[in-house]
Amino acid sequence: MNKLDLVANAIACQRFSTDCATIKKHIHDLQMKNNRLSIVLDGLLEKQRISINRIKNNLNISMAG
Repeated sequence: MNKLDLVANAIACQRFSTDCATIKKHIHDLQMKNNRLSIVLDGLLEKQRISINRIKNNLNISMAG
């Protein structure tokens, strides 16, 4: 391997390393967004459960009365 090949390989390795770092950052960003969305969805599900329970209670009161 001559010096030119070594330089070309070093440049390719540097680009690959940069690409890997960029991909790692994108993955991290997506994980953070996923966590935030999970929290939002959990909150929406809880609100839905509360609404369903209220409807059930109202139906039970109506049927009893």
